[in-house]
Amino acid sequence: MPLILSVLKLNPVLVVAYLVGVVAIATPITLALNYTDRQSLRELESQAAILASQALRRNEQITDQVYQAVQEMEAASLQDPCSPQAMERMIRASMRASRLQAVGYVENNRLLCSSLGFHGAGLDVGTAEYVSPGGLAVRSDRRLPYDDKSLFRISASVKSGYTAIVHTDNAFDIVDNDAEFGVGLIGLGNMRPISQVGIWKPEWARRLGQAHRLSFYDGDYVVALERSSRYAYFTYAAIPGQRLQGSWKSQAMWLVPLGVAAGLILGFSVYLVTRQQLGLPAQLRSALRRGELYLLYQPIIHLASGQWVGAEALLRWRRPDGEHVSPAVFIPMAERTQLIGRITAHVLDRVAHEAGALLRARPDFFISVNFASTDLHDPALFEQLEDVVRRHGIRPACVHIEATERTFIDAAGTREHIQRIRGLGHQVVIDDFGTGYSSLSYLTQLEVDGLKIDKSFVDTIGTDAVTSHVVSHIIAMARSLKLLMVAEGVETEAQAAYLRERGVQLAQGWLFARPMRIDALQAQLVVAKGSAQA
Repeated sequence: MPLILSVLKLNPVLVVAYLVGVVAIATPITLALNYTDRQSLRELESQAAILASQALRRNEQITDQVYQAVQEMEAASLQDPCSPQAMERMIRASMRASRLQAVGYVENNRLLCSSLGFHGAGLDVGTAEYVSPGGLAVRSDRRLPYDDKSLFRISASVKSGYTAIVHTDNAFDIVDNDAEFGVGLIGLGNMRPISQVGIWKPEWARRLGQAHRLSFYDGDYVVALERSSRYAYFTYAAIPGQRLQGSWKSQAMWLVPLGVAAGLILGFSVYLVTRQQLGLPAQLRSALRRGELYLLYQPIIHLASGQWVGAEALLRWRRPDGEHVSPAVFIPMAERTQLIGRITAHVLDRVAHEAGALLRARPDFFISVNFASTDLHDPALFEQLEDVVRRHGIRPACVHIEATERTFIDAAGTREHIQRIRGLGHQVVIDDFGTGYSSLSYLTQLEVDGLKIDKSFVDTIGTDAVTSHVVSHIIAMARSLKLLMVAEGVETEAQAAYLRERGVQLAQGWLFARPMRIDALQAQLVVAKGSAQA
């Protein structure tokens, strides 16, 4: 260093060169760090928005069931609300409601009886903190002797006293009970929490105004708010701002080349493989909570016109250290460990948040979402699909459902679920067609809208492979049933020409476009629209 300083003193030109060199090195790094900072903030805002949306959907389901149970009890017009006949009705009402723990009767701030039994002189539940416009007196965070370690929300009809009891964690189990996080339900009447987990700041409520949803960073937390379109409340989710620093550091490390000895690289590789193989389900659960899963969108092309008419939502997992976990690893594992339903729910929420504006502006465009075999038998997922589309103002026809062919082994048992999805207005397409149980008989039983020709068969087009004839048979089968056909993995113009000449309507693959972020997809669609108008 002293030598450098002495040389610089002797030659002013070297001083300028030295400063230019420093600026040349520092400028791209500074720009990259600023971009990383903004990108980290956007990602955390997206994570918070998804959590707030999930909390709103969960609480609207709970409120629906509360009103249904109370109205059912009121409709019976029983003279004695704690009679054996009334308590029998309470038991039936609570058993039919998946989100309720009990149904009961409150009078003079005492729970006199419930589907859990008769409570003698009654359990003191205190006065209500909030009365909804619909006539529910809500008591939050109450303890009951049957489970004194848990907190309950007690919602009683002001008119009749009939009551629904909900476990507080039932409304917010989308996050761990971590005081660093915050998620809750806020009444619009008094702008105070109806129930919450973790942090809440009253000044957040003032930012919502008349907006339906809002995301912001207050210097301490990245916060998302979402207003209910049916009830007088909104939900919020807050993520600690310290996570911005963690994300920033993770990205910034790529800008500073570090020399690592071969032994350290080998040891680190062994560590990564071991960590991936041991405890991967737990890591995936954590990844869901922390927003490490994200979506790329691969355009789907109309072969005859070359226009982009849709895109498939592809799930990716990037760990905080930048490592990517292959979908071929974590998707089958999720199916084996019953995590796939939560993953599909996450994808639906993310598609609605990221692509909702695009689909509202372009009702002729669609996004394809993959459903696993168990997803088609999950009523809660059907409810979420219907709820997400309705709340985000998306035409059901803009969301296609893709289910892998092995889903349809029991065609007769699956048909009812397919009809339900199609009845909601969605198209159903068989994914990876030809790799499993292809037959004309089960296609006619299922009444699906289309099929997707697997990449392994597209690859054989124009080759001497033994399976090269399979594509023509699949196309003939689909055409006889007037089904939509989508070819995946198209990589050459020869493949595209072959498919186009035989009447295949849609295709996707690297020949047309690689998977991309939603902002890149929107930008490409704007460019394509401008070119078409010109």
